[in-house]
Amino acid sequence: MFKINSLKTQLIISLSFLLFCVDLGVAMLSYHDALTEVEELFDAQLAQSARVLSGTLSDEITQWKSQTYSKKFPIIYNSWAPVGKEILDDNQQALTAGHRYESKIAFQLWSAEKKLWIHSISAPTEIFAPWQPGFHHIRHQGTLWRIFVLPLPNHQAWMITAENQAVRQELSEGIATHMILGHLFSLPIVILLISLLVNRALKPLEALSLEIQHRHMDNLDPIALERSPQEIYPIIQALNILLDRLKLSWQQQKEFIADAAHELRTPLAALKVHAHNLMHTKTRMDAQESAQAINQAVDRCNKLVHQLLTLARQERNLKKSIDHLHLAAFFRETIAQHMPLALKKQQHIQLDVDEALYLNTHTESLKILLDNLLMNAIQYTPIKGNIFCCVTTKNQSIQISLEDDGPGIPEKEREKIFQRFYRINRSHETEGTGLGLSICQKITAQLNGTLTITTAIQTAGARFTLILPMT
Repeated sequence: MFKINSLKTQLIISLSFLLFCVDLGVAMLSYHDALTEVEELFDAQLAQSARVLSGTLSDEITQWKSQTYSKKFPIIYNSWAPVGKEILDDNQQALTAGHRYESKIAFQLWSAEKKLWIHSISAPTEIFAPWQPGFHHIRHQGTLWRIFVLPLPNHQAWMITAENQAVRQELSEGIATHMILGHLFSLPIVILLISLLVNRALKPLEALSLEIQHRHMDNLDPIALERSPQEIYPIIQALNILLDRLKLSWQQQKEFIADAAHELRTPLAALKVHAHNLMHTKTRMDAQESAQAINQAVDRCNKLVHQLLTLARQERNLKKSIDHLHLAAFFRETIAQHMPLALKKQQHIQLDVDEALYLNTHTESLKILLDNLLMNAIQYTPIKGNIFCCVTTKNQSIQISLEDDGPGIPEKEREKIFQRFYRINRSHETEGTGLGLSICQKITAQLNGTLTITTAIQTAGARFTLILPMT
């Protein structure tokens, strides 16, 4: 069964309809041209018959003119085949007399004095044409005639030949109809050939579909372009690009799961050890130390799980609505949320931002990015340290700078810190999960921005510079 949404069906229907319209147009033009040409041929034959008859009766005309009109006129010419109803109703009689397409003509010969000398048995005795040379269409006694009037100057006479238009029309339409029927009968054959050609042309698509359908889920190798039509190259190339992305995503997912499992193993192991110690503790002080260690391990697991979920949500790259964000209010609100942790370490956060700055961006993504940068700065800034945040415009872009007076990041480590679970000093008391900067880099790429690390201008700490386009 044909499906309307099938490309094959649409091609066959479209091409067949186009062919039908073209064939119909050609048939109509052919029909019109055929009728015109047949009319021209019949007119030529009608004129030729008038000249042949005038030549044949030339001697008789000379005698009739030289005699007084003692001869009985008009003379009825019986040997001329009749025209009209006989041929229309009895084709057998026409075949006996001659071919069915043989011209059947009535004629009259008139003297200059408008006396009828001779006429065929099929012609009337009264004049049924104007006394004007050339072709005429005349309706005589309810019958339409095609008439040719030929003046005979040498004999001072008029030769009139006529043909019943019904006979002519029957023959003309018969010829033209046979031409149209030829077009119509050939149309199904052509449509069948179109179907076969379309099926053959779409075989590579069916082969490609079967190849993809029977592929194993782990087989993400590119599809070969050999022996494929040039027209489906873009489809195959797009599929190969998609397969490459899926392969990369699958590999990253495997690495992510392995790394996450490895990172969770350490705090869970510590949690288990401290829980065991708590069960076997003998003093209240030892119990408090074990409980505090358990609390720290749980906090680290909670932070790691939160970072993993945040990273996974960003990797899906879900479409978000774009907001017209007032940067000053946004930064004040975000920094205020982190002030309890900063005040706990007696740190000072300074913000420099123009109140007139706005940015069209994804608010949620920018919030996650800034949260991670601030948490990273608070975490690595010492007690009573300073954090500086500055928001400016530069070259149609928003430039966000965040620097601290912490230990800084060595230049050789700056490329590595964006890797997942990478930490510079795992033994540091402020040990993190190693996911915060990886999340920042991914969000920056989604926002079409850049994130760089340099040495702080005012101190020896780290300076993060985020540049985002304003549009």
